[in-house]
Amino acid sequence: MHLWKAGLPKNERREILRRLKAILHTCRNSALKHLKDGDIERLRWRIKKTLADLKELAKELFEDGLMGAAKFLRNSANYMVTFARLAAKGIEAPYTNNLIERLMGEIAKRVKNKWMHWSTQGLENLLNILLVRYCNKQLFSEIKEKYLNQGNKPLIQITIT
Repeated sequence: MHLWKAGLPKNERREILRRLKAILHTCRNSALKHLKDGDIERLRWRIKKTLADLKELAKELFEDGLMGAAKFLRNSANYMVTFARLAAKGIEAPYTNNLIERLMGEIAKRVKNKWMHWSTQGLENLLNILLVRYCNKQLFSEIKEKYLNQGNKPLIQITIT
């Protein structure tokens, strides 16, 4: 966005983004590799190298007069390697926040509709179901199967008198 606001031609924006993606993909691939092989020192080195590469790219952007993009990159660099830092601690985290964005959209869709009113317990139940659905697909499948196959009991009983 900062590159577009600065009036940079599309081909130059693409080149900068290509370089940024190459830096981050190298870090991601290294984190995945070192999670498997347990070489945490090498992963720490990769994180430092990634931060240095991002700092260098920010410096080049600044020198080219792209102050907003350079400032954004400098301020965001540490957040861009969070997944790798967590991997160094043995925690597997997603490289992007796409899953979280999708989950938040799903929650908003269900909660923010007109005429929707949720009790505290009802909202908590909805959030728990959505969190399990997005974060633990196997458990969600088991719960869904158990719920749908409650013997031959109908889910809703209607009595007509």
